[in-house]
Parts: sequence; C-alpha cells; structure tokens
Amino acid sequence: MPRRMLQGLKEIADHLGLQAQSLDARRVLLSWIEREGLPARRLAGRWYADAAEIEAWWESRRTSSRRESARE
Repeated sequence: MPRRMLQGLKEIADHLGLQAQSLDARRVLLSWIEREGLPARRLAGRWYADAAEIEAWWESRRTSSRRESARE
C-alpha cells in the first residue's frame, strides 16, 4: 500500500483536525514539531509528513495523556 504524504502545514493541520486557516494552527504545529517530536520534515522550504507516522504520533500522545490522567 503506498504511503500518503501530506504536503504543507495546511494539509498536516487538516489531517489532525486543526483549523488550518488560523495562525494559531501554524504555531501549534511548529511547536509540536520542535518540542513534541511531531514527525514532519522540511524540504526545499515546504513541510512534509507521512500520514501514517502522524497518526501513530497522535495516538501515542492520546495514550500517554490518558495514562497521566489516570495517575491523578
């Protein structure tokens, strides 16, 4: 099965269900890339991400968030 590549911050934001038109979505994505390890790469001035890698990253964040909530 071919990999689905997301091209640009707008498409990555759309895939994650963020409102891609807002500046906040762009800031959030860039912050997640830098601080949270969101698996996106910059090539020739444009951001790219593998949809399957993004989904795995998102699920791992949800899982760790649930574990932290259960501890409280």
